[in-house]
Amino acid sequence: MKKNSFIVIYFLSIVLLPAYAQKKPDKINDFNTPLHLLQADYDVPYGVPDKREIKNNLDRILTYLESVTPASIIDNETGKEIKNISDIHRNSVLKKEDFRIASYEWGVTYAAMLAAAEATGDRRYENYVYDRFHFLSSITSGFKKQMNDYGTIDPQIHQILVPKALDDAGAMCTAMLKANRKNSELELEPMIRNYMNYIMYNEYRLYDGTFARKRPQMNTVWLDDMFMSIPALAQMGAFSGENRYFDEAARQIALFSDKMFVKEKGLFRHGWVESMDDHPSFFWGRANGWALLTFVETLQTTAAPIFSVGDATRPDQIAAGSTRKRKSNPVVFLIGDSTVKNGRGSGYTSVRQKPAGQYLSYCRTLPEIHGKEKEYNETMKRTENGQKKLQNRKESILST
Repeated sequence: MKKNSFIVIYFLSIVLLPAYAQKKPDKINDFNTPLHLLQADYDVPYGVPDKREIKNNLDRILTYLESVTPASIIDNETGKEIKNISDIHRNSVLKKEDFRIASYEWGVTYAAMLAAAEATGDRRYENYVYDRFHFLSSITSGFKKQMNDYGTIDPQIHQILVPKALDDAGAMCTAMLKANRKNSELELEPMIRNYMNYIMYNEYRLYDGTFARKRPQMNTVWLDDMFMSIPALAQMGAFSGENRYFDEAARQIALFSDKMFVKEKGLFRHGWVESMDDHPSFFWGRANGWALLTFVETLQTTAAPIFSVGDATRPDQIAAGSTRKRKSNPVVFLIGDSTVKNGRGSGYTSVRQKPAGQYLSYCRTLPEIHGKEKEYNETMKRTENGQKKLQNRKESILST
């Protein structure tokens, strides 16, 4: 028995020991593999993007969105489609699916579709935009009549006809301007000017002119509103050829950056409440994305921005930026002592803002500024007086 057991053990040792003797493969870790080659343990595997895969994913998104964002009107009581625009009546509404075709989110989506068409050469992406914009422009007059007759209409169309916030107007206006500049046959100008009229003249502002909201506290500045206003203003300047829109875009960049940019972090805070002495900073990623997109969109739209580094308090050293291909009429871009590596703005590296009171409250070309120090000083005095009045008002409110 013992002899048999010994034979079995001896046999197993001959068979199994060589297997154990083989060197086990090393575990891949930071000790034996460069960090950039380690595969992260993500649910979604990340790697080098493949153009074909990206295009396939874009096509899938387009196919899905085509099916869940219909451009059609139905009778809200019967559910039947209304194909003739002249048949729009009191119970007419846009057909509802997964997404609203006139929301700010869809304004961003339309702009992305136009960018996808330009990047890929696939016209289906821009046709998605053109089809829906043509549809919206064709039905607004019929719905406007219903609104005038009955006082109520589909909420989405009401948001187009009577915007009440930058979210209602900004992103949609920007996308429509981009589309109309590519395809003038869309005839979007009436809708564009309606949106722009709200942005320029009806949006609530602080005393110094900054776009603001009345929530969650009175006189609150939201970083989101940079993107919901400034790109539209810049696009309108390019569309109309009127520098006043570029001027307002530059002014808002300075005003927002003065309140929202935290130099120590190199980031923008999400919100700023006028009545607070200390302004807490919450660096929300998406809001900083809005700010970065705002700068990119504005720089791209204003042709060839050219900056000069200098003392922003002196009329002869104000940072100037040409916002038109016609350089005889450049607009002050109000970036203070920001640095640029080259004249086309592609080396833009920082936004180090001085107080808004150190800038002209409106934009001038450098030749116009020279010899007009008196006018410049009067502008600065009005700005300082406005800030003093604001401070006195705050102190008065706090003392009651």
